[in-house]
Amino acid sequence: MMFQRVAIIGVGLIGGSLGGAIKERKLAESVVGCGRTAANLETAVQRGLIDTYTTYYSEAVKDADLVVLATPVTYYPHVVKEMQTFLKQGTIVTDVGSVKSRVIKEVVPLLPDDVDFVPAHPVAGTEKSGAAHAFSTLFEGRKCVITPCEKTRDGLEKVKALWEAVGMSVEIMSPEVHDEVMAFVSHLPHMAAYALVDCVGSLDSDAKPLLRFSAGGFRDFTRVASSPEEMWSDICLWNAERIVQAIDVFSRHLGRLRELVQNSDREGLLDFFRNARLVREEVLKKNG
Repeated sequence: MMFQRVAIIGVGLIGGSLGGAIKERKLAESVVGCGRTAANLETAVQRGLIDTYTTYYSEAVKDADLVVLATPVTYYPHVVKEMQTFLKQGTIVTDVGSVKSRVIKEVVPLLPDDVDFVPAHPVAGTEKSGAAHAFSTLFEGRKCVITPCEKTRDGLEKVKALWEAVGMSVEIMSPEVHDEVMAFVSHLPHMAAYALVDCVGSLDSDAKPLLRFSAGGFRDFTRVASSPEEMWSDICLWNAERIVQAIDVFSRHLGRLRELVQNSDREGLLDFFRNARLVREEVLKKNG
């Protein structure tokens, strides 16, 4: 048992799955959930993801030795302001957000001096949301990135051990590098999927029933466009500069592909597609 009381603020897909994994592996004496919607929290209790719940941050974090921020990232400052005076000395606060530089900038000044903050990002998830779609094996075989900051002290090893205990391999990275990496390999794919659906949807009509004829390729590529819009709007706001950079780079590659098609350059297309296939095969070998 690693912790006595774990408080999870935001019992959605990630928070709920973490709660379930902690309980299944008996990593804490108790897991309390906190959120805005009682129905979702009751679902989490019924599914065995948390032991108890409250809609008050002060009650959730009281006596907790680990607090996990699992709300959309733009809610973090409000949550921390509400709970800051109720955190006991030595509490470890961590998070699961997909953006790290802005999170650190916003959260660190709000935390008491005697509280440890360990920014983390479990790189796992699906397009679903809510406790109803959480599952305790979500993190198995996946990566978690921890980005230490000036308030990261003894809690680093404990948070690292927690993510390893639920099946993840952990890498330490600077917040800046993390945000650039995620902009390309996580945020950009979501932007491309949303843009493709918006494009095809805007052209769909009775005369041109595009969506009715969309098959596996369209559905597979655009799966992540079913992700919660609130969460992804917040990610865009808090990692805007790097996401714009990623979109610009992608646009250049898409422009190159456009030229090859326009010029009927078969050899160029073969090289373009072959290189993409080889890169993807290498990714699958490394990451499964």
